[in-house]
Amino acid sequence: TTSIGNNAFYGCSNIATVVLPSGLKSIGNSAFYNCTSLSSISWPANLETIGSNAFYNCSALKNVTIPEAVTSLGSGAFSNCTSLVRINFNAKNCANLQSGSPAFPNSGTNASGIAFVVGSKVERIPNYLFSSSYNSTSAKLVSVSFADNSTCAEIGQYAFYGTSSLKSVDLPASMRTVGTYAFYNCYGIESVFIPEALKTINNYAFYNTGAVIYCEVTSKPSTWASSWCGSGETIYWSCKTDVEYSFETNGATAIAKIVSKGAIILPTPTRSGYIFLGWYDNASFDGTRYMGVCKKNENTTFYAKWISESECDGTTFETAYIITSGQTLDAVIDSYGEYVYYCFTATSNGTYTFTTLGKYDTYGYLYNSDKTQIGSNDDGGSDSNCLITKSMVAGETVYFAVRLYSSGTATFSVKVN
Repeated sequence: TTSIGNNAFYGCSNIATVVLPSGLKSIGNSAFYNCTSLSSISWPANLETIGSNAFYNCSALKNVTIPEAVTSLGSGAFSNCTSLVRINFNAKNCANLQSGSPAFPNSGTNASGIAFVVGSKVERIPNYLFSSSYNSTSAKLVSVSFADNSTCAEIGQYAFYGTSSLKSVDLPASMRTVGTYAFYNCYGIESVFIPEALKTINNYAFYNTGAVIYCEVTSKPSTWASSWCGSGETIYWSCKTDVEYSFETNGATAIAKIVSKGAIILPTPTRSGYIFLGWYDNASFDGTRYMGVCKKNENTTFYAKWISESECDGTTFETAYIITSGQTLDAVIDSYGEYVYYCFTATSNGTYTFTTLGKYDTYGYLYNSDKTQIGSNDDGGSDSNCLITKSMVAGETVYFAVRLYSSGTATFSVKVN
């Protein structure tokens, strides 16, 4: 047979395995609708059409292969396949889907998430393939990867729009175009690597992802739209060659070299009796202090700077207490006009709050890494406590200084969230 008609096996909840004939060209709308025991399908190479809702609510299905010859994938074809963990997408040139009609809504939601694997002969990812909308729940997509010898040149508009569970995207060297809103609102993406040959990125393609984006090019090409990403994304340029990072720990346990084309997360060493003050790219500890995410364009040796616990008293910028996100530290001010200093480095992009906790009226100041004041507050927190909010990118360092608003001594706590 060359076709399976509409509703052919609708509601056949006892079917567990389907072997589709080699000559099959078309699967009709709702053909296997609500076949809740179906867990295995043998896919024919010459299949061309998969109808709307063809495998709706096949909730036991874990793996799907879209054959190379498929040119038409219907709305909701694999909707509500909640156990889905892998999609092998081999369709060489599948037609675009329509707005509000993705192929995989609410799939993978009862499993660990879906790995979407693009075959070597696929030329483009169709529009709206996974796009979530007001009338559909997005698939629990966690990764998008391409075959090593991929020929895929385009990701269509809205292809992955709103798949907030997506964490990993690996674009191939063959990629030339990323469509409008392709990854918009995919705010779970941690990182994206953009190859040098990618010539066109349309508006909002990576907007509102919060991703760290590594680009092989040295600066934004004129063929990339002005709003290809937003202010919430961290961009690194010139990520084309491997850079070697070495570490002189100065008394702590040795740390192995790291080699990477993109940014790295600098390790945090520990040393008994000392507080780690950060990494410097020179043995004299001059210039920029590095912590968290870092990207260099040439081989670099970092040197660890330490201060003994007895010297770290919070009375100056240089002896500021180190505080991390979620940590609460107690503080004591013995006299009016005295300041307590804290140093904080963001380990991820986000909005952070700096506040005091207690019954005393405090005044807070925020400084950048150059010790230039960038903010202050009196009673922004509860009970006359100070509170300052700042949007930060991974690796950014600030100082938070606190004093009493009036005379006297006080015991209070300082917290960063």
